This record gives sequence, C-alpha cells and structure tokens, in this order.
Amino acid sequence: MRKFLRDESGLSTLEYIIGAGVMAALAIGVFTGLQGQITGAGDDVGGAIDEAGQQSSNAVDKVGN
Repeated sequence: MRKFLRDESGLSTLEYIIGAGVMAALAIGVFTGLQGQITGAGDDVGGAIDEAGQQSSNAVDKVGN
C-alpha cells in the first residue's frame, strides 16, 4: 500500500492534461472576448470600402458632366 501511495509516475501526465485544459479554456475565452471586436472591425472596413466607392462614383459623375 505504501508503494502505491508513493508512486508518482502518473502525475506528469495528469499535469500535462490539466495544463492543456487550462490553455484551451484561455484560448476559448480570448476568442470569445475578441469576437465582437473582430466583427466590428470587419464592419468598419466594409463601411469604409462602401464610402470610398461612393466617393469615387461621385467623382466620375462630376467629370462626366
């Protein structure tokens, strides 16, 4: 029984499993937290492209008239 209680050979594996779980939880937390910011940035870029296209179209119309 003492030999069994002193056996630490499986602890390294357990530590790696716990560490991987913590890292995965952190990654999910960071991604979830940044998801709104990523979407907002995409919307901002899309709006800027639309605005630039409209300004370009207006400039072509002025030159054509």
